[in-house]
Amino acid sequence: MRRKTAAWLAAAAAFIAFLPALGNGFVDFDDLRYLLASREHLGFSLSQLRWMFTTTLSGPYQPLSWASLALDYQLFGAQAWAFHLTSALIHAANAALFFLVARELLNKARPDDKDGALTPAALFAALVFALHPLRVESVAWASERRDVLCGFFYLSSVLLYIRGRAKAALFAFAAALLSKGMAVTLPLTLLALDYYPLKRKAWAEKAPFFALSAVFGVVGALAQRKSDQGRFPYPDLAGRLAQAAYGLVFYVEKTLVPWALSPLYLRPKDLPLAGGPFAVCAVVVLLAAPALLFVRKKRPALATAAFCYAAALIPVLGLVPFGRQLAADRYSYLPCLPLALLAGAALRARWKNGTAPVLAAAACLVLIGLTWSQIPVWHDSASFWSRVAQVEPDQAMPHNSLGYALARKDPARAESEYRRALALDPSYELPHNNLGLLLDSERKLPEAEAEYRAAIALKPDYWEAYSNLGLALARENKLKEAAASLEQAARLNPDAAGVRKNLDLVYRALGRK
Repeated sequence: MRRKTAAWLAAAAAFIAFLPALGNGFVDFDDLRYLLASREHLGFSLSQLRWMFTTTLSGPYQPLSWASLALDYQLFGAQAWAFHLTSALIHAANAALFFLVARELLNKARPDDKDGALTPAALFAALVFALHPLRVESVAWASERRDVLCGFFYLSSVLLYIRGRAKAALFAFAAALLSKGMAVTLPLTLLALDYYPLKRKAWAEKAPFFALSAVFGVVGALAQRKSDQGRFPYPDLAGRLAQAAYGLVFYVEKTLVPWALSPLYLRPKDLPLAGGPFAVCAVVVLLAAPALLFVRKKRPALATAAFCYAAALIPVLGLVPFGRQLAADRYSYLPCLPLALLAGAALRARWKNGTAPVLAAAACLVLIGLTWSQIPVWHDSASFWSRVAQVEPDQAMPHNSLGYALARKDPARAESEYRRALALDPSYELPHNNLGLLLDSERKLPEAEAEYRAAIALKPDYWEAYSNLGLALARENKLKEAAASLEQAARLNPDAAGVRKNLDLVYRALGRK
């Protein structure tokens, strides 16, 4: 098989695998809050470009990803299929790029190709990466454009570096960092590739790579900390180590056995270093690390792949805490590249075994089937939160979010989900407010008022609950109490124009100016 043909085949297979995503809509998991609500910024005027290069709205610093989303919006408007199409096309390009990277590395590792297995092995590596259901979150979630865009520039940088074009690789690395900070560990990957299979000693040319990595590492950490400030409790050092060990094992496990995938794996409130799966993962990591060091000379490919895998995961292992997730499928996009490369190397080693190509083809078909079954999870907010609640039945947050997604089309079930969330976590204020809104819409005003007051009791600076309480009191003709509640909402959030407007209406009803 010719190299160009194989690259196109990898791209076509990846696109076909994610073609069903074009039928998906937006989900209430960043899409509504950060994408649709920020549409006024999705353009290319000077002020909009300034916003893209200065904002940390969604946590990560990602100006090129914002520009990519802006281009979709300018061409097609707020059409979900257009955002999904672009992500699928970029992912398809990444499959072709990874094929080229895999072919170069496999050839460097073993230059002889007497059996003609080099191109099929590299193609298999690309397909394992591109077709795997762990990629669904990165491709089928509109707001997660940063993963595929960062992956494109990351793979471009690696390919250019392998081919001896360090300066061009540096520019591609900068573009990857401007797409998503996850690329900060690329210099470590290049060092590992220098060890094997490139066998280079090019320390000096890595200096600008490490300098860029340091700058963007600080920027990313500050941006994420600002985004998370006050929203999530951070685990202590023992909890962070437990989460890191868990993550190192988790992505290997899910790559090998991709069952029970979820859009959200929530971190438990307590993460003990001893006990349960965390202890098992810690033991696995502590045993694997010295074992890989021991076999690094006899099995340099395995040791290098393991190092690159662990290095790529550093930003998302929780050592520097962020968010409330324990792990995420999207975090596997870059770290699992070396695992896919090992799969390609394994096929090459067994190419003369007549069953190996057949098993490889069967594996690709299985991966496509699993990906097609995972894509509908991201169809809409209800399907999304239903899946999270199914995987995390004892967590209050997904039940609250599912209730919110169902509030209009299935109020009875929405109320049940809100009450389930409150039963799981009585200190959670959001379900009280959301249940109040639901009861309010059913004109059960006293019950709604009680829920708003319960939310405020749990979170005294909850301005939305004060606003909703004020409106409910106004509808009960309790105008003085309504005015007091709306005034408090306005004090807590002076920028909320809707609160000021409703307060003016209540003032008029009271005869005030």
